[in-house]
Amino acid sequence: MVALTLLYGARQTGIDNACHIGGLIAGGAMGGLSARLYGQNRLVTEGGIIVAGSLLLTRAIWLAQQQMDESVLQVRQSLREAFFPQEMNKSDDKKKQQLAEERNALRETLSAPVSREQASGDLLAEIADIHDMAISRDGNTLYTAIENTNSIVVFDLGQKNILHTFTAPIAKEKSVKHCGGCKDQGVRSLALSPDETLLYATSFEANALSVINVATGEIIQSITTGAHPDSLILSRDGTKAWVMNRTSNSVSAIDLVTYQHVADIPLEKYDGTGTSNKPGAWVMALSPDEKTLLIPGMVRGDIVRINTITHQKEDFPAGVARGVVSAMGFRPKNGEIIFADSQGISRIRAEDQQASIMTQWCSRSVYSVEGISPDGQYLALVSYGLQGYVILLNINAGQIIGVYPASYVNHLRFSADGRKIFVMAKNGLIQLDRTRSLDPQAIIRHPQYGNVACIPEP
Repeated sequence: MVALTLLYGARQTGIDNACHIGGLIAGGAMGGLSARLYGQNRLVTEGGIIVAGSLLLTRAIWLAQQQMDESVLQVRQSLREAFFPQEMNKSDDKKKQQLAEERNALRETLSAPVSREQASGDLLAEIADIHDMAISRDGNTLYTAIENTNSIVVFDLGQKNILHTFTAPIAKEKSVKHCGGCKDQGVRSLALSPDETLLYATSFEANALSVINVATGEIIQSITTGAHPDSLILSRDGTKAWVMNRTSNSVSAIDLVTYQHVADIPLEKYDGTGTSNKPGAWVMALSPDEKTLLIPGMVRGDIVRINTITHQKEDFPAGVARGVVSAMGFRPKNGEIIFADSQGISRIRAEDQQASIMTQWCSRSVYSVEGISPDGQYLALVSYGLQGYVILLNINAGQIIGVYPASYVNHLRFSADGRKIFVMAKNGLIQLDRTRSLDPQAIIRHPQYGNVACIPEP
């Protein structure tokens, strides 16, 4: 019998093998020890062995059960889906209904719709092909980046005239074969210093961040970056900058006090062949405490988290997006991260860094996500097509709150208070007022566009 049990146990795997062989070994040990003891010692020893054996067996069964739980749950879920589909559907419907009620409670009361002419906003500057922009705090002076001509146009918004035009030679692309569709470099992004005496520009010079004297247009410093520098973020005190480099797929950390290139942080393994198909600057997000920089990776669409003090990448459990991330930002009040990707809008909670889906796109194929407001409450999209629109979405409620006619949009920016939207269109810079909109139902009922934000599937 012992031989048969041992043979059976040897032919099994996992828990069966352990139980049979372990049981035989334990039984043999107990029998041998019992045979060598007499009297009171024998009773005490046998009792202790039984208690210890029971505890060990209980622990072994618990560990085995833990290993089996996941597979058992998967089997149970499969069986439920196969034999009780109506029950599963009812559960999903209940969750969707609950989410719909939560979203409805957050819906805004909208202003009365205005005419198409009023909703189209004001043409601030008739400057073609603006790629990026910066505006002075008083709202009087506009700085525009024109990539095609590698020029920076300074425009007086009050007088509606050009004050200065700064130009630099266009950097010729030396090795197009290693950069997919890369073209000759022209200025990509702009940022003003806090005192507004300096203007920072990426790709105004080849592979550099240029520091420009606003009064004279003179380049006073050229700070080396990675290949094809693109988007740019400054710290609030203006002492640090972070530059996203398209072709080298890295972030350059720069000290603006000493004008030194401090570090290059690689994002992912990358062969330099990818390109940005997006006409606007690439998205980055700096946390309210300025200790964390988030940026989408170019290869897999993951979100990369960078410690701005150590210049090192850090583990980010919620870093996997569902496609390419096109907009991202922190909510200053609670530190939550809001990002939009190919599938919808997600939120990453500050307390546990876990992501949850807030909205999935209904008609994603006809919209391009362009930006998130500074408070993280609104998201702007642009529709494709000759007769296009800017669509403004309340993120929490999944509600379209604004529809504004706008065609050939390159990029857009929110004002600091989020009440205005600056649209960089083909014919110039347009300012939209958030409260002066067409009827949102018109776009929802439109056969080409339809609704934007649908309740996510449970």
